[in-house]
Amino acid sequence: NTSDSWVEVKSFNTPIHNFEEMPELVGKYLETKKVGGQYQSSQFIIEQADGEKVAVWASFQLAQLFGDIEPNTNVKIVYTGKLEVGENDDGTKREVKTFKVFSK
Repeated sequence: NTSDSWVEVKSFNTPIHNFEEMPELVGKYLETKKVGGQYQSSQFIIEQADGEKVAVWASFQLAQLFGDIEPNTNVKIVYTGKLEVGENDDGTKREVKTFKVFSK
C-alpha cells in the first residue's frame, strides 16, 4: 500500500553538479534559489539538454558572473581550477574554485 509508505524528506532535492568530475556544464539557467544557512548561500539551477536539473553553488565569483544573466538563458560554466587566496586561521592554504561563464 503506497499511501502508507514513508518518503524521505531531503534538504536538497536538486543534485549538486560536481565540477571536479565534470568540469563543464552546459544548459539553460532557470533560477537562483536562496538556500539560507549561516552564509546565506544560493544555488543556480541549470536544466541540462536531457532535461535533468542540477544545482551549482553560487560562489562569490559565480554570483558576479551570473549578475547580468537572465533566467532562461543558455549558459556554459567551465571549471578552471583552484586559486590560492591566502591562509585560513589555522595556517592552511585557502583556495577557491575558479570558473569561466559563457551565455548565448
